[in-house]
Amino acid sequence: MNKKNRIQLIKMLDHVANSILNAGTLVYNVSILELEEIRKQINKNEHPDIQARSLHLQGRIYSRMGRYEEGLHSLSRGLEICDPFPDIHSQILDSLARLFSETNCITLAELYYNKSLDLKNKIGDKLGEAVSLQGLALHYEQLGESKKFVKFLKKSLACHRQIDNKSGISNILSRLASALLITEDFGKIAKILEESAEITSQGSPSQVHNLGIEAVLNWRYYLKKEKAILLFQAAIKQFRKSKDHYGIGIIQLRWGRCHREDDDRKEAAKHFKQALSCFEKSGNRGSSAEAILALDTVNGRTPRTKRIERLKSALRMAYAEGAVPCQKDLEDRLRHLSEAQYLQLMVESSSPGMAILGSRYLDGNREEATILFADVAGFCAYSENRDPHEVFRLLNGMYESIQRAFDETDGIVDCHMGDGVMVIFLGESGGDHADRAVEAGRRVQKYISEFNSMIEKGAHPPMRLRVGINTGELFIGRIGAKNRWTFSAIGAATNLAARLESEAQPGTVLMSDVTYNKIQDRSGLMPDENRKIKGFDDPVKTYVWRSG
Repeated sequence: MNKKNRIQLIKMLDHVANSILNAGTLVYNVSILELEEIRKQINKNEHPDIQARSLHLQGRIYSRMGRYEEGLHSLSRGLEICDPFPDIHSQILDSLARLFSETNCITLAELYYNKSLDLKNKIGDKLGEAVSLQGLALHYEQLGESKKFVKFLKKSLACHRQIDNKSGISNILSRLASALLITEDFGKIAKILEESAEITSQGSPSQVHNLGIEAVLNWRYYLKKEKAILLFQAAIKQFRKSKDHYGIGIIQLRWGRCHREDDDRKEAAKHFKQALSCFEKSGNRGSSAEAILALDTVNGRTPRTKRIERLKSALRMAYAEGAVPCQKDLEDRLRHLSEAQYLQLMVESSSPGMAILGSRYLDGNREEATILFADVAGFCAYSENRDPHEVFRLLNGMYESIQRAFDETDGIVDCHMGDGVMVIFLGESGGDHADRAVEAGRRVQKYISEFNSMIEKGAHPPMRLRVGINTGELFIGRIGAKNRWTFSAIGAATNLAARLESEAQPGTVLMSDVTYNKIQDRSGLMPDENRKIKGFDDPVKTYVWRSG
């Protein structure tokens, strides 16, 4: 490839990068086609940097579209070839961290943010370091860890200050001021806004958000409500110009909280409703849940049944978004109103597969089901001389990776046992639960292989899983003390599944003939042997699936 063509392709990549900032499926699909065309034109061995950049951008686009599995695939491919190019390498690590954060893979998100920070620190990329620190801060904000949120915001601010990046400083100062509203440290907020005003351009998102913060400051600190109202109105007017529904929602939420502090519930409710409407238009479910909670605090004479339905709706959104700061408050309010409705929601939301349960199992039920056990081969020996924090981080990362297999097949995770997991597969009739369990076993082996390719080379030995599956009659029900219960399954079928897992070879799925005879898809399955299993009188005929 000549120099002219190479420059042209890089310009195309820059064009695609800019298009990522635009909303719309059409734009995204066109960009993906452009990236695929670029890769057709180049030899990846001759131009691995362009190949890596292309895969990175494609991964980002898929993530924006919510197509996380495809995004992970593209980013992982880019990661394999980006070692010689630290700038691209660090960007891919950041994008992987954001993807894991958005899909609630907490441990993996933190792992990749820290990898990116280490690399950026090594190459002296202060701007990149600031971006990663901010990403980590927002990750902790989503988890409701306010102290860590502020801590990493301050670290990001320090990096921006070192390189005198005024737009970055302005953005972080605005976020810091917003975070400090929770602590009501108004004196510190006033100083931050004063500094921000000196460097923030008129009409910028940071400046408009600052108007809302300044309004709260005037309402609650300086006791100048008329000025505060003018500032709230000015901020809303600016956000309307840019059609920023989320921004308007934030201002309305803050305005409503000011009225609530004055015990003016009617006015507070009006602004909370407007905030909810704006958040719904923006598609931000976490903030919508927050607005519903705020509404419930000033509910007045709202019928109890309507409050329950609102809170259930908010909690479903909170669970869908993963960790939302207001989640615990929502749960407490719903439990106070109706213990039964709270329990029902817990049943529905424990996992995608838990929706099958309904209320049938609150007091226990006997039926046919399939049980899957999986654990890490040789993990005790591996962890014996390792730092416990390192071991826990690796285990959590592993669980986050393979959880997809159970979510995709409606498996209900019964419990985690150190380096092992027990999963229940239920079905209304027939052997559908057996098919889903076997498919989950196949996917577990696939996803652990992907996980092994992503963890730092040489830092850990590859994690290899054994999987055992059996089908039979089980008693399934709620077990545990009040507010500390879970669902579990007991019976001989569970015991046999556990025994089969211990008999399985690493990288395989070992199942009983009972499970085998119920499934439709037998591709890749081979007869194994008649095994004498401890605790069972008769030999068990087994079948095995081996990962490639």
